[in-house]
This record gives sequence, C-alpha cells and structure tokens, in this order.
Amino acid sequence: MASNNTTSSSHSPRSSPEPSGNEATNNVQGHIDALLSSPNPPAGQTSAPGALAIANPNAAPAQQAPLQPGLYAPDPAAPPQVTTLTDVVTRLMTPPQELYNGDGTVTLTITWAVGVAGPERFERTPLARRHSLVQDDELRERGVAAGLSQEIMDWLRSGDETLTLPESHFN
Repeated sequence: MASNNTTSSSHSPRSSPEPSGNEATNNVQGHIDALLSSPNPPAGQTSAPGALAIANPNAAPAQQAPLQPGLYAPDPAAPPQVTTLTDVVTRLMTPPQELYNGDGTVTLTITWAVGVAGPERFERTPLARRHSLVQDDELRERGVAAGLSQEIMDWLRSGDETLTLPESHFN
C-alpha cells in the first residue's frame, strides 16, 4: 500500500517573521538616527515611517491661552510705577471697602500697606516679625506732614500684622 506523506496544516505560513528584540531595537534606533541626521523630512512626510514623533526644540512655541486679568501676580520684570508720596498717603488714608468691618471699624493689614506703598519701602529685620518701613524712606520721614495719621505711621514702623481703627479715622 502506498502511503501518502502529505500532511495538512491548519496554520497558514507567516508572510514575514516578527523581528527579535535586538532587531526591533535596531529598527527604532535606525528611525531615530534618520530623523536626527535629516534636517527636513521628505515632502509630505512629517517623520520617518513608523518612528515616534520627537519634539523639535527649534520649532515655534505653541500658542498659549490668553491670561485672565487679576489671576496672576504683577510681572517682576515690569518697571515700578512712579507714585508720589501724596498718592501713597492718600491711598493709605482711604482703605478699600473690603477692610471695613460691620462694627464701625477698619482693619488694615501690613500686606495691604506694603502693596499700597510699595515693597521697596519696607524691610524685614531679624527682630521684627513683619515688614517695617525702611529707616531713611521718604514715607517714614515726611508721611505725617503729607497727611498720614500718626497712628498709622507708628504701625508702619513697627507693630502687629493688623491695625484696627474707627471708621471716623479715615477720609
């Protein structure tokens, strides 16, 4: 009896073998090398075929969303605003409504005062627990003559973080 040596297989042969780990690494490295060595990809192609996209550090920056006013601190690189002594005294003597209490008093904070007068007028000394007016500052030397109350001047020189005064103290 003749035997039939043909075997049937339910598996179809693969059209191409999968690369081994080293071959895959070499393929990826080849794509990266091609991207790095070519300043411009071929027309219509943004990167080497099959390669991962790599950010170009020389590319134009992406558009940023516009900043919303009031959400950010002032730009430290911006030039300081020119404010006269009279302007500073007027602002210190007319605090905003947020500082008024319901009981007929106004509570000033040193943070608010520094923001009004300008941080360049204040220093933080080792003995002080908060910012105090610089010794030779114009506000310290001539503030009372310009209309600043003596109580606020004394507080700006040294004192607690807050100062509470009656509403009648202010303009």
